[in-house]
Amino acid sequence: GQFAGRRYITKSSTSSKRYTAQWYSRRRYPWEPWVTLKDWRFSWNRGLIMYGEAGYGNIHASKILPQHMGADVYIRQKKLKLPDCSKLAGGGWKLVRHVPPGDKWHPARDDLQGTARYGTPSKFPSAPAWSIPFKQNKFNEFLFATGDCEKWLVAPRYSVQGQFAGRRYITKSSTSSKRYTAQWYSRRRYPWEPWVTLKDWRFSWNKGLIMYGEAGYGNVHAKAILPKHFGANVYIRDRIIPVPDCSKMDGGGWKLVRHVPPGYNWHPAKDDLRGTAKYGRPSKRVSAPAWSIKFDKTPFNEFLFATGDCKKWLIARKWSVIGWYANGHRWIEKSSIKNKRYQARWYRRHRNKEDPWVSLEDYGRSWNRGK
Repeated sequence: GQFAGRRYITKSSTSSKRYTAQWYSRRRYPWEPWVTLKDWRFSWNRGLIMYGEAGYGNIHASKILPQHMGADVYIRQKKLKLPDCSKLAGGGWKLVRHVPPGDKWHPARDDLQGTARYGTPSKFPSAPAWSIPFKQNKFNEFLFATGDCEKWLVAPRYSVQGQFAGRRYITKSSTSSKRYTAQWYSRRRYPWEPWVTLKDWRFSWNKGLIMYGEAGYGNVHAKAILPKHFGANVYIRDRIIPVPDCSKMDGGGWKLVRHVPPGYNWHPAKDDLRGTAKYGRPSKRVSAPAWSIKFDKTPFNEFLFATGDCKKWLIARKWSVIGWYANGHRWIEKSSIKNKRYQARWYRRHRNKEDPWVSLEDYGRSWNRGK
């Protein structure tokens, strides 16, 4: 490749450990690349040059070639002993995309939708970049890991896919065993995004904390991590997330009729909770795509609205939910915040497709507080 910067040396006659040296390989200089044991400025006149081209002479050659019987170049295909990242965070991961050590990120431009196909799949970290389609695979989690597994993060599928410029959830990572958020970017006008990072983007881009990028983007974004950590890989898996059974709440007897998975959008339904909407495939899995069955003909007199983990919930009479109201008081029989009957201001208006808004407290105090 073309470069004027630091390059990794696995080991040498001067060091048994991996290190870097300043080398040069520029098109306008036919005698390059210069491969040296130390930085070029400390090597060119001290017999530490290991390679040059175009028959270049001067002290660059006379300081080493006559004394050491010339110089040779060898190659080999060495199988590197690296950990198996597919066993990280409980295992069960499938490798779907790879970029080797180097100074450029993944060639893909599919925004991690899983439509890109290129290269030949291989488990060698030095293999050229490759990707297999995974859009049709059933999965709910991504694992982004460096080739040596030293840096990695697990994120829900909904956190990674889509267009965004904001905070996204990370389930766990090499820097934290607990769930947290980081500022990521995935905007259509920038082909090299999404940027998936271990910390907020502004603290990651030049510190070797980027875990994913596209469109073959280079610069320090790639150079600070890919050469040092044997490239980077993308894995997927479909994990069954254990959660309580909300149908047993408050004496049980509840029938699940509508579901929306973890993500950044509410129910697709537009039936004002009349029960006429039917879409998706019913499932008890919290990560299942949104679905709804018809319940307009089913006899019932109470609604239970609950989060997938059952931590936030409320019970309301059917007549309290159905009807038309705007900032009107509606009765809640009980909820996760109060065991007694109380009222909250809700909205269910003709002209607003996103209504009804059912909240634990008045809508004005709930819409931006996760209620």
